[in-house]
Amino acid sequence: EYIWYCGMGVDFMSSVRVSVIIPTRNVAENIANIIKAVSKNCIGLDVEYLIIDMNSTDSTIRNALNAIKANKLNGFVLQNGNSTVGSALNTGIYKASGKYISFVFARTLYSDFIPSYYELAEKKGADFVFASSKLSDKEAKALAVGLNNIKGEDLATAIARSIISVEIPAIMLRNDFVQSNRILFSENCRRGYAEQYIYKIALSNPKTAFSEFKLKKDTENQAPIKESNDNKELHILERVDAIREIAELVEARFGNDRELCELFRYEKLPDVIMNCVDTLLKNGVKPSSIKTAMKIKRCDEMLEVSKNAPSSLKKRVFIWKKFPKLYKPQ
Repeated sequence: EYIWYCGMGVDFMSSVRVSVIIPTRNVAENIANIIKAVSKNCIGLDVEYLIIDMNSTDSTIRNALNAIKANKLNGFVLQNGNSTVGSALNTGIYKASGKYISFVFARTLYSDFIPSYYELAEKKGADFVFASSKLSDKEAKALAVGLNNIKGEDLATAIARSIISVEIPAIMLRNDFVQSNRILFSENCRRGYAEQYIYKIALSNPKTAFSEFKLKKDTENQAPIKESNDNKELHILERVDAIREIAELVEARFGNDRELCELFRYEKLPDVIMNCVDTLLKNGVKPSSIKTAMKIKRCDEMLEVSKNAPSSLKKRVFIWKKFPKLYKPQ
């Protein structure tokens, strides 16, 4: 059951252009500055702010409400209970009334991208807009041209092969596109939900626009990243579940595209499994414990690589399967 806390902002009946969805948990010291920083950059753009709280035990909710009121914003706070981030984001999607949707993460905060994304989305009639922090101006221009009229499966391939990098805290989606294709986050995965969502977007064949806006972290206003034992916990293997579901989605939708199916089933999926193994080993988890957890999740059955897979991946898989005690994490 959701609990609503409405802000005292502008008229809720106004025509919202962008819904900014902000999942929160225990960021009381930072949430007001985050809301203020985002809204300051969006002056003149009709935005609604949806703060979806995941059972904060501090004053996050109160501070968020005060920030909405103090800055005279159109927004509200929803208490989503002790939920996953995926569940909180889905709640925001359900409630969003804007033409476009963007996600803002308190601990991975990018600055100033929303207005430029909106302008590009309107100009191009785009369903999906993203940018990069890593490309040179020349590379960004080339990518912007290359993504014109790209097919969804080609976009997914480029992401899977790390030709293109997309980050959930710096994208914009057309709301109608999301709703009509029912593109929702997995609510069961604590790891891999964002990566999975990007593939769901790509495989829904969006009209894509790459923004040449240079992404920059807002380190001044973002909440500090809390130390976590997540990388020592075996639930990191939930990332495997997320990508396995994508491999199954590819096979269901693009079964005739053998190359695409093989890419996700016999390259991307084994690569994700081995990356999880690497992370766990680096954080002191014993190979025997990893093997046991992988057996429960049937990961060993998924550690099959195609003949076209990179030789480095083939080698990693072979050593881990045959000589786990000799395997060295990458």
